[in-house]
Amino acid sequence: MKFKTMSISLLILMSNLSYSADGVEKNIFLYAHINNEEFYSYSVTKFGFKQPALDIEYNQSEEKFISKSTKIFIKTDIPVGFSAGFEITPTVLESSCTDVDGSIDVEGFATYYMGGQVLFLEKPIVFDSFNNSSSQFLSDTREFSIEFAPTPGLDVWKSRCKGSATLYVALSF
Repeated sequence: MKFKTMSISLLILMSNLSYSADGVEKNIFLYAHINNEEFYSYSVTKFGFKQPALDIEYNQSEEKFISKSTKIFIKTDIPVGFSAGFEITPTVLESSCTDVDGSIDVEGFATYYMGGQVLFLEKPIVFDSFNNSSSQFLSDTREFSIEFAPTPGLDVWKSRCKGSATLYVALSF
């Protein structure tokens, strides 16, 4: 009885070995496809300031620069009726006055605003929707303003004053 059991076991093993030795192969073809309809290819077509350079006046009696504003505009190729928004991220917000030697007299005296919201460096401001739409595409126009803190003791006649703001825009869906 022991012999039969061994014989059957050996036969099963041999049978399995012979099938694996035959090397039956099957091909499985793999495909990858990107469904472009599921992604958005919309973009900002124009972004900028109505006045890219501002001349700022100084009020001697208040010892500060006079606030100034302009408009910022965004145009897209996003069709009207599509739900989209955008965010603005300031990467540069500077203001400084230097003397003839290049030493800084005063800096950081300007506060920048967009749409009434204070801008902070590297902190995005999110707008959930566009406030204008042309006949075909979403667009937006917002107030951009600069307010100045007093600069007591600053001799504006002897100082070179400058400021800059750099903003980045990104769409959100």
